[in-house]
Amino acid sequence: GTVRELLGSGSWLGIRVMPASFEPWAIMNMPPGGFFAFGLVLLTFAWMKDRRKRRAALRAVTAPPAPPRRVLEEATV
Repeated sequence: GTVRELLGSGSWLGIRVMPASFEPWAIMNMPPGGFFAFGLVLLTFAWMKDRRKRRAALRAVTAPPAPPRRVLEEATV
């Protein structure tokens, strides 16, 4: 709802937050605007997930190898 209000009217809870030069998106005030906003939210989360995965892969390639672990034998009593 916040995304629709910001883009549809340029305000949030009745307080103007967008600059005066911002032209509101009329589609966001109509029912299809909800589907458009939902698509934007899904796109954002997918982009963030992909970015996190790529950064982890890059770190795995560029990270120095881990030192070997010492395995302690279990003492039997």
